Amino acid sequence: YNVDSGELVRSFRPTFNGQIKALEALPNNRLAVGGEFTEVNGEKVNHFVILDATTGQIDRTWDVQVQRRNGDAAQVKTLLVQDGYLYIGGNFTHVKGNTSKAYAYSRGAARIKLSNGAVDWNWRPNFNGTVNGITAASDNSTVHAAGYFTELNNQRAFRLAALKGSDASNIKWEWEPSLKLNITDRIVYAFQFDVQDAGSGVWVGGTEHLISRYDKSDMRPTYTAITRNGGDFQDLHLDKERNTLYGACHCGDFLYQNSHTKRAPLTESTV
Repeated sequence: YNVDSGELVRSFRPTFNGQIKALEALPNNRLAVGGEFTEVNGEKVNHFVILDATTGQIDRTWDVQVQRRNGDAAQVKTLLVQDGYLYIGGNFTHVKGNTSKAYAYSRGAARIKLSNGAVDWNWRPNFNGTVNGITAASDNSTVHAAGYFTELNNQRAFRLAALKGSDASNIKWEWEPSLKLNITDRIVYAFQFDVQDAGSGVWVGGTEHLISRYDKSDMRPTYTAITRNGGDFQDLHLDKERNTLYGACHCGDFLYQNSHTKRAPLTESTV
């Protein structure tokens, strides 16, 4: 769409054979696209592609590939450009950059250098499940992720993870889900959809109707809220100019401020 008129730009008409999960603008009028597709404009791709943002044609100046070498097909579910890097998150095990034919083992998330399209081999996390959302500090000093995973680098990281920007090692983050179940119940619960860095804090949105903020200095919660009746928070966006965070959800009716328990939000709420 034209940002000034709101009109559909009809000259931009790429075709995909599967779902698009993420879009991110790149330098030099390019657009990174991730999802569940295997063809773009009739050409074979592997769940990730870079397009010319004007024509919608595939941009071949970079050759970046993602693979999943165990189980089902790969997915790319989140993309982020931050301070010289393109972060990629989803369900994959290996990533190839533009400067080498070698594939790096980087499970669930990776980052690509915007300067040359190379994989950052120093930053290769190992998630045991899908990454749904990823965010980074303005200087890449810290990275946060949300998803279906329970471990990061063979250490506990239940649905949320904090990583060092230098080497993807773990930063301790223990949090309390809004719905308490035993992991042995074999029910997938408390998964989180998105995270958003906001300077001194990081915001989280996900299942069981919870949106919350954590202080990055010690990862303690400073704000929580539950929506009823309705559903999960699926996407977060920070408007830096207005210092406003937007949360998208399939929810309605009420937002219980300071509540943290899905089954009894009213008793905890202050507003």
